[in-house]
This record gives sequence, structure tokens and C-alpha cells, in this order.
Amino acid sequence: MGTIMKTMTAKKILIGLGALAVLAMSYCFWAYFKLRALLVPSLTELTPQIDRITIGIVFSIFIIAIFHLFLLVMSVRRLTAQEPPGFLNAAFFSAVIFSGILILSDAALLHDLGKEYLIWDVSVEWTMLFAISGYQLLVMLVGLFLQARTAPQPDVMLFERIRCGDDAVFISLNQVGVVCAVVGLVLLFPPNLLPLAERYRVSWLLALAGLAVAPLILIALYWLLRNRQKKLNALLDEKQIMDLTFGAFLAFGCVILVLFVFLLLGAGDVVDLNQPVFLLGLINGVFVVLFGTVLRRF
Repeated sequence: MGTIMKTMTAKKILIGLGALAVLAMSYCFWAYFKLRALLVPSLTELTPQIDRITIGIVFSIFIIAIFHLFLLVMSVRRLTAQEPPGFLNAAFFSAVIFSGILILSDAALLHDLGKEYLIWDVSVEWTMLFAISGYQLLVMLVGLFLQARTAPQPDVMLFERIRCGDDAVFISLNQVGVVCAVVGLVLLFPPNLLPLAERYRVSWLLALAGLAVAPLILIALYWLLRNRQKKLNALLDEKQIMDLTFGAFLAFGCVILVLFVFLLLGAGDVVDLNQPVFLLGLINGVFVVLFGTVLRRF
């Protein structure tokens, strides 16, 4: 009974923190609209009103970041809560990682807006800030919904749960890999659709590629950390090794085929293969084939 009461109390605290984070994001939206109206070229010096609004934004982002840490723990628990693991849990885990990392971009965009509104048009930066904040709000609302409808879980140490669920974590690892690869393919388009200067396009592609692969790297490192006492040949069982081998051979065949197509297109001057978008697209495509094949065989 004591354990149940403890988990119910933790659930209520998380829901309360989530509600506070949603309110904080609502304040951020109001503040962004207010600042967009105030930060015009005719304003040569920042006013005390802008300083007060900025302090509120900093405090709100801090609350949002704390809630994301709780969402991260919750999303990792959900990865091993089902048997077999649900693909939506892997998608939610990846979404939480994306949202948490984008908090850094919120701060960077606000810093740039405060310095660049006098120099050139910053409408693109405002659009990006609103879009990122909208995505973060959606992730927090989904997390609140999942937490509210999930029954209190047994008070089992998170690390112990991950260590005991070898098959579950292996499946989740591949599910997250598929999600990251698909997101990576989608993120190849924004740098080419937005009116960015050419010198920024490559750095944007690399930054978005790093964002897309972050959840996969984190869950892989986490899994290796929990299995650090195992010998290398004991990390995977025989079936997992066979599935990965089959997926790797299939992905290798796809690489050869795509490189041959690239060779034909480059020889005909149809595309400029010096652009990094083609290499990143190939890498993400290989990940889709590799992890998708493993999931299909499993």
C-alpha cells in the first residue's frame, strides 16, 4: 500500500509540474508576440519592459526544461513497460529528446533576435521560434495526457528495469533508430526551403542531422552503460546478431545501388553530388533499411 501511495504521489507531482510547464509555455507565447511588436528598427535601446518580459521568459524556460527531464525518465520507463515494446513509445521518447534539445535553440534564437532586429529582417527567426515552441507545447501536452491515463507503476529502479529487459531494450533501440532515420530524412528539406544564405545551409544541415540522431545515440549509450559489465560477445544473443547481420547486408546492398544511381546522375550533370544533403540522405536511408529490417525479422 505504501508503494502505491508513493507512486500516486509522484504521479500527482509530475502532473502538477506539467501543468505549470504548460502555463509557462503559454506565457512564452504571449511574451514572444509582445516582443515581436516591440522589437522594431525604430527601437534603438531596450526598455525596462523588455527586460521584465525577458526575465519571465528565462524563468519559464527553466520550468519547461525541468519538466522535460521528468518526461525523459517517464519516456524511458515506457520503453520497457510493454511486451513487446510499442512503437509509439519509441516515437514519444525521440520526441522528448528532440524537444529538450530544442530548448537550447530557443535561447539561441532569442539571443539572436535581441541583437539582429536592428540590422535586418528577423521574421524567419520569429517563425522558427513560434514553430519550435508549438512543437514543445505539443510534446508536453502529450506527456501530460500519457501520465494522467497511465496507472501507477511498481516502484522498480529505472536502471534495473532497463538491465533486465534485454529484448525489450533491443527492440526499442531499433524502433528509435527508425524514428531518428525518418526524422533525419524529413529534416533534409527545411534548409533548402527556408530563405537561408548559402553559407548557413551546410551548417544547418549538420545541426539538424545531429538533432535527428541524438535519441539513437542516447539510448545506445544508456544501454551500453547498463551492460558495461558484460563481455562484448554477450551484449547480443544469437538471434539478435543474426537479425543485425541480415539487416546490415541488406543495407549494404542498398548503398551499392544508390551509389550507382548517384554515379549515373553525377556523370550526366543532373545533380551536384558535392552537396552534403545527398550523403546525409544516404546515411538516413541506410538506417531506415537496417533498423526496419531488424524490427521486421523480430
